[in-house]
Amino acid sequence: MQLEFVEANGFETAVYEWGNPSGPAVLCVHGLGGQGQSFRKIADHLASEFRIVALDLIGRGQSIWANNPEADYNFATYSQIITDVLAHKRIDTFHWIGISMGGALGIHLGSGRLRARIKSLTLNDIGPSLEDSVAQAIQTAVSTPTRVAKFSDLVTAYESMFATFGMKPSDGRSWQDMALDGARRTEDGGWTLHFDPRVADQFTHARADYEQVEAFRKLELPMQVFWGTDSTVLTREGLNAMRHEQPELTIIEVANVGHAPLLDRDEDLDAILHFLRRSELVAQTGGKA
Repeated sequence: MQLEFVEANGFETAVYEWGNPSGPAVLCVHGLGGQGQSFRKIADHLASEFRIVALDLIGRGQSIWANNPEADYNFATYSQIITDVLAHKRIDTFHWIGISMGGALGIHLGSGRLRARIKSLTLNDIGPSLEDSVAQAIQTAVSTPTRVAKFSDLVTAYESMFATFGMKPSDGRSWQDMALDGARRTEDGGWTLHFDPRVADQFTHARADYEQVEAFRKLELPMQVFWGTDSTVLTREGLNAMRHEQPELTIIEVANVGHAPLLDRDEDLDAILHFLRRSELVAQTGGKA
């Protein structure tokens, strides 16, 4: 893995890269409280064929936090950051993999300013619309600062936050493993989660970012969605509405998991690889697989 700090839209942004530098590019975008390194396993699986780029959007991971959260934690700011990162990396066309918020941002850009550049869209447990009650639950969970003295207390807090939405550790992993991926030490030697709690301000000041039914309808590219069958964020009704708008949508069900599947099972990784291969062929043949 290579880590580079890029000045993007005026923000110092951590950008990660794996894989084949001459292969087709894949941009990976994390969820609301996520970070780019969460794509390590996906990157390892794709690395022989694809060039994988991920980033920490501002307020997460190794990237700078916003001085003005109300103005900067939104899709308009993130879109310009991503556009600048793509320019810095000299990436023209690419495939998009987005977890939760990252998937919603892919819908936004795939139907807008990057419409001609995104070759395929993989969404992880997110659709073009969120119920108000769901948005409120996410905002409440993420916006509550977590600062504890002991790592064991952070593990408990992490499990409490994410188990609310049905997330579960995969086989061979524990809540401790998952918490460690998303944790950092505080200045007083304690622990906290590795994001600015105010990233959740987006649900107050940019609520429309998550209402994109018309944008989703306009998408004209190969798409697949991973759906946790116990998800409260993407319900079965929401999934059926997506299928109605986009009949060619590929749906992969992840049983007995809520929001969001970790995409680290062998079958999920293989599904992503095969989908990217097919989508690349579609892109190369002008829409004929």
